[in-house]
Amino acid sequence: KIAFDLLKRQGPTAVEEGQKNIVSKAAVDTIDAIIYLAGLSGSFVEDTFFGGFAHPFYNATTRIANTRHRLHGDKVAFGLLIQQVLENKPEEYIIETIKDFNRYHLALTLEDIGIKENAASEVSSISAGILKEFDSYTKLGFGKTAEEIEEAIFKTDLLVKKVLG
Repeated sequence: KIAFDLLKRQGPTAVEEGQKNIVSKAAVDTIDAIIYLAGLSGSFVEDTFFGGFAHPFYNATTRIANTRHRLHGDKVAFGLLIQQVLENKPEEYIIETIKDFNRYHLALTLEDIGIKENAASEVSSISAGILKEFDSYTKLGFGKTAEEIEEAIFKTDLLVKKVLG
């Protein structure tokens, strides 16, 4: 909570200063908070490692040539939104996250990450890649089918477009 609150409080300043090539205490604190929070995105449930959804999403997108120009953080951000949809978080919660992420100028739609044409085929390929890498999710009983993942990806994309216009 401390790292998350710090990120919300100082992150926008760090981004603004970074765009001006200024490395301040806000930037250093923000980077530390991101590293700490990224470390918590995977944890242990009983004796099994449980990783989040966003990194398998990132890994699967790297196999799609027209997404390779996007940075790791952009794809992970979109993956975190998809994870919230898969977890059936309240729409208001997801909308708040979309608005927070938008403050950082992240890629938040399929088109933003490079999926414009052949979206159905590419999203199908991504969901297959996620299932291949996401075995801890399935082992713990939270597994989703490829179709459910695809549906969540498209639902996330539509929700972002609705929120951000």
